[in-house]
Amino acid sequence: MRYIAAAVAPPSSLVIPARLKARLEAVDRPARLLELGSRAYSTDPRIALGRASAAGLAFVVLDLWAPGQDPDREDVAPPEPALPPAVWLQRVVARGAPGAGYAVAYGWARHTGLSAVILPLPEDLSADAILALGRALASRDTPGPDVWVEVPWSAAGHEAWRRVAALVDHDPRVAPCLRIVGRPPKAEVLAGWRRAVPACLALTAPPTGKVLQAALTEVMRGRTRRAYLDGVSQEAAQPELETLFAEAWTGVPHPAQLAVDHADGLIDPVQPLRDHIGAVVYQNFEQVAPKYEAYRRAVGSALKDAWQKVQRGKKAKAVQVAVLGAGRGPLVDATLAAADDTGVPVKVTAVEKNPHAAVTLRQRRKAWGGRVEVIESDMRQVPREGRFHLAVSELLGGFGDNELSPECLDGVQGLLTKDGVSLPRRSTSYLAPVECEFLWSAARKKACSLDVAYGVHPDRAEVLAAYQPCFTFEHPDPSSDFTRRVGLRFVAERAGVVHGFMGTFDAALDDVEIFGNHPDAPISVALGWAPLFFPLRQPLRVEKGEALEVAFFRERDARRVWYAWALMAPVQGALQNAGGEGGFLTY
Repeated sequence: MRYIAAAVAPPSSLVIPARLKARLEAVDRPARLLELGSRAYSTDPRIALGRASAAGLAFVVLDLWAPGQDPDREDVAPPEPALPPAVWLQRVVARGAPGAGYAVAYGWARHTGLSAVILPLPEDLSADAILALGRALASRDTPGPDVWVEVPWSAAGHEAWRRVAALVDHDPRVAPCLRIVGRPPKAEVLAGWRRAVPACLALTAPPTGKVLQAALTEVMRGRTRRAYLDGVSQEAAQPELETLFAEAWTGVPHPAQLAVDHADGLIDPVQPLRDHIGAVVYQNFEQVAPKYEAYRRAVGSALKDAWQKVQRGKKAKAVQVAVLGAGRGPLVDATLAAADDTGVPVKVTAVEKNPHAAVTLRQRRKAWGGRVEVIESDMRQVPREGRFHLAVSELLGGFGDNELSPECLDGVQGLLTKDGVSLPRRSTSYLAPVECEFLWSAARKKACSLDVAYGVHPDRAEVLAAYQPCFTFEHPDPSSDFTRRVGLRFVAERAGVVHGFMGTFDAALDDVEIFGNHPDAPISVALGWAPLFFPLRQPLRVEKGEALEVAFFRERDARRVWYAWALMAPVQGALQNAGGEGGFLTY
């Protein structure tokens, strides 16, 4: 530790050994956005790696059979490597022969400890070759290397990849490797490749020309980071590729910040009743300025209505407002700004159970001019005095009610006067079937089952049918029954593979101000609230115009709330998360 601390801020008298300095600099140096490799034409891995290292390449693709060899009759050509295991693992990818020897190639890569092996389909993409590859992969020994199935990036290649994925039950350790050959495919095929997130690109020509470059950028937006050169000079390809990768990754976290298992698109839903929210989560909510402007306008309208009633009663000198789940105070700011806009006198009570956020609220009281009282408490345990004319909250999640707004607000109904108002007044969740191989594979790798819903970034998901309303809650709900059951019927607007359902919401503060992460919401809060992804255990192929039916449930017991779902048509699926074993919310 002494050396590391010194290396960060070395005194002038300290001399750092050259070897240690090089290691520290290597640690500090950010990972390359593009991992570029080349196909090696030497059967000696040491020679191939030496040439790649001299050229600054990240890895080599090593052919397991020389041209003219028959994989069904001859042994794998390269010998076992006389290289350090870490170098072999990180710097070499094996490549089999098109259409044959798949099991042998995988077995050799597994035996020698490689991290990945490329298994190419033949140019004709024959059904026999697809079936042979599927059989080899479905029966392979695991754990073992990742498998990159090399196919052309054409429409036919995309269909071949889909068939392979289905044969191996959409195994997340099997991914496409796109052979960039011929003219770019149509936009819908490129979008499909982006959603599939190719593990690697095989470049057979320099990436020149605006049409080709635009197509490559679209594919790489799926977060592909690797490419290897096959018969293309490094000088002709690398500068262009690095530029394209930088464009494709604009606004995306650096690869060093992303999870190695590619689960970077999955977010565990926030549970504010169980956990104390951290500052980073608060910042995500607070940066959505249009939402708080909507609150300001809606609160202003509600204040004017409440003030008229207060004046008729002649009992109160100000409108009493409860900000429930106040966090670090953005709703308090919006409420006070609305009071200034309308000239209505207010007394605000900010209720927050998170002790760390409550400290911030108390520190801000002076700046709020004495108009705010802070109560550090669970909102459901605040004494029910029935004195508040208005309750303001944002207890919503990416699916509307998944942060338990119905349960929370039900517990504070006694805080409101007889004609008191709660903002938002209602929320509605929505569902749509989506194709997103990346998210489905990530969920399968991360969870012990696929009965878990995750918050997601849906930029890689393709909606196959229009969103439909799912659950609606009034706030507060006088019925106090927060279980729900709904059956939805979708008609596919295009052919595709349904990997699951995307859940969004919108919330109505009043009849005018509506926000949400639903695509049609007048005010978008997608930056702060990620939609929920409900995966299917088994992806389903649908054709354009085909009907799709699903049942969704919101269940609860004395302490938990959970969602369950089942595909009903065109085939009957299992009821997923029936008892909340896969995931639940605690209240």
